[in-house]
Amino acid sequence: MLGDLFSAGSVALRKDAKRGGNYLLRALKDIEGEMRAAATSIEPALFKEYWGCVVAPEQRICKWLMLADGYAQNWIPSKELFRG
Repeated sequence: MLGDLFSAGSVALRKDAKRGGNYLLRALKDIEGEMRAAATSIEPALFKEYWGCVVAPEQRICKWLMLADGYAQNWIPSKELFRG
C-alpha cells in the first residue's frame, strides 16, 4: 500500500499538494480520522497478534504513536500526528 501511495501518479499527491517533504506524514494526517475510528473498532485479538498485547481502545492511538516513534527516521510521529 505505501508503495502505491508514493509512486508516480499517486492518489496521495493531490493536485494542490506541494512536492517534496514528508509524504508519509501528509498521507497519515489525511487519514487520522479513519485511524481514530479503526482504533476503537478493531478486534482486540488483532492488537495481540501484531503488537503482542491487548490495548484498551482509548489507549490505542497513544500506543501506536509510541511504536511509530520507535520506527520513524528523521522525524517523530507523536510530535506531528493526532495533535487536535
